[in-house]
Amino acid sequence: MVASCATCQQKAQQVKAMQTNIDFWPTTLKLKNSSDLICDESLRYLAGKRLVCRGRWQQRTVAVKLFFHPKSAKRHWLREKQGVETLISNQLSTPSLLFAGTLIDGTPVLIFDYLSSAKTALDVWKELDNDEARLDLLQQIVVEISAQHRCGLWQQDLHLGNFLISDNQIYTIDGDGIKSSTDGKELTTKKRRNNLALLLAQLSPNYDHLATPAIEHYAATSQKNMRDLKSITEKELPHIRTTRRHKYVKKAYRNCSEFIRHNSLRQVAIYRRDADAGLIKQFLNNPDQLITDGTILKNGNSATVAQVTIAGDSLAIKRYNIKGIWHILKRCWRPTRAWISWGNAHRLTISGIDTPQPIAILEKRLGPLRTSSYYLCVHENTPSATDYFSHQEFSNNGDNKVAQQFVKLFTILYNLGIYHGDCKATNFLIKNDHPWIIDLDSMTEFRWRRRFLYFFMKDRRRFLLNWVDQPKLHHWFDEHLPR
Repeated sequence: MVASCATCQQKAQQVKAMQTNIDFWPTTLKLKNSSDLICDESLRYLAGKRLVCRGRWQQRTVAVKLFFHPKSAKRHWLREKQGVETLISNQLSTPSLLFAGTLIDGTPVLIFDYLSSAKTALDVWKELDNDEARLDLLQQIVVEISAQHRCGLWQQDLHLGNFLISDNQIYTIDGDGIKSSTDGKELTTKKRRNNLALLLAQLSPNYDHLATPAIEHYAATSQKNMRDLKSITEKELPHIRTTRRHKYVKKAYRNCSEFIRHNSLRQVAIYRRDADAGLIKQFLNNPDQLITDGTILKNGNSATVAQVTIAGDSLAIKRYNIKGIWHILKRCWRPTRAWISWGNAHRLTISGIDTPQPIAILEKRLGPLRTSSYYLCVHENTPSATDYFSHQEFSNNGDNKVAQQFVKLFTILYNLGIYHGDCKATNFLIKNDHPWIIDLDSMTEFRWRRRFLYFFMKDRRRFLLNWVDQPKLHHWFDEHLPR
């Protein structure tokens, strides 16, 4: 079994909780060949598995990957090493591998050439503010993917974060996910379609209009017939996107790199790993006191909502109330509304739909029986759709940007098969001219299209009811929302 690097693992855990504290760095590690490796800064930490950091080795700046897991470290190290060597042997752009070995205690380590001023394609994508630039980036990425496919290679976990951009050059990283065809020949058309669909599925449905021109550019680059690839947007992309969404929602309920789950006889809690430790402690120990100390936003029979400020952050805590013994008996075997809201918040997030960031949930339990529950998220101090449109003069030409964004939002929900369940205007916030969805405990994603369409029309009718006193707005929405 591979030994752990106690010093580096301890620092990695500290970095996870205190990313901004520079006192933990630099730290010096000893390689098995007796040379010193100085780690200066954490770049990425995957809890209990690996640490990526910027460092110095043999008088040059390097990127270092350390593998910690007691059972799988050597396997992941070997796959990463073999994937990078495969890219290099096929003359594909990837940062140079300078060292592959272990620390003096046996911890697997890989040392790469460090690309100064490099950004991941995902970070670049987030900075872009127009479709022309986004399409240009996508086209550069698919050229690199086309080159990999011609060599019989594909990335098993293909996404924008697997590419670095430095000095207008694109580099492929994450050799762990590099796979190759057994015969070394070009990939089949089916594998090409699936791999391209995997890339496009990582993007918000808001950018689906860029998919076809990106695929056309891939076809031209790889000298493939576009007719062989046109099914990507119709078949492979929706299927992969649905599978990916369902996997992420399931992931949000278990221990992983992003979330922590605590189970006990009396309660179950899930929260983000990067959440403030003091906040989580207060929330888990006494959520009712947080509500009492906060500003009450809603105090109803079914739910109580309060706004609290902790460590300078404005948060909203929602308690789903239990009305009595019969209410407990009715709901105790079912997932609580906080539990449902948590899953739906992540369903929206991975679909590129705006909702206040969920921080934590807490379910009070008596063994397997559920009672009250709490949902904690970021508080967005922005107007509701009711407030926004009451102060807008709406014209029939549809030049209102927020109204157009609502049509895009409902189109995405329509395409994904997601039903909100309570489309009153106060359940939509307007931030930066975009609608944000709140109150997620009735939201459902339907498997069967015909059944979804029935419920979607209920959402549509309820949304239109908000604007009966504003005939122009009501008529415009009725004309433009999907039917």
